[in-house]
Parts: sequence; C-alpha cells; structure tokens
Amino acid sequence: MAKFKGPLCYAPIVQKLQEMDTVIKDMKVKIEQLKTTFCEKGIEVEEECPDVIESEIAMMEVMKEVYISAIVEEEPEGEA
Repeated sequence: MAKFKGPLCYAPIVQKLQEMDTVIKDMKVKIEQLKTTFCEKGIEVEEECPDVIESEIAMMEVMKEVYISAIVEEEPEGEA
C-alpha cells in the first residue's frame, strides 16, 4: 500500500466517508418510502392486552429465577 504525504494521505478516508454518506442517504430514502407505503395501506398495529403483557413478564421472571437457581446449584468444572 502506498504511503502518501501531505493532504493526499486523507484522500482514501474522504472517499470512504463520501461513499458512506451516499449509502446513508439512500437508506434514508428507502425508509421514507417504506413509511409511506405502510401508511398508504392503512396497516394497523395490533394492541396487546395489558394482562397478556403482564403474564409474559411474570413468566419471564419465573424462568429467570429457575435459571439462576440452576446455575447456583451447578458444580464448578475444572480448576478455575
């Protein structure tokens, strides 16, 4: 790889930054297109019942406690 001196040493970095800027702008346009497409179709997001959410959280808490207790009871392996 050639080593540049002076302002030319920054040329590859500036080129990469410009390419990244172009990609980001393209992504922004595509995201806006997706937003307008979804809004035009009138897609509605389903609302979940608060009871369902609370029950899922409770189940995760129970699973977490079972997992932690299983780890605590596990015998260590090796010399660590």
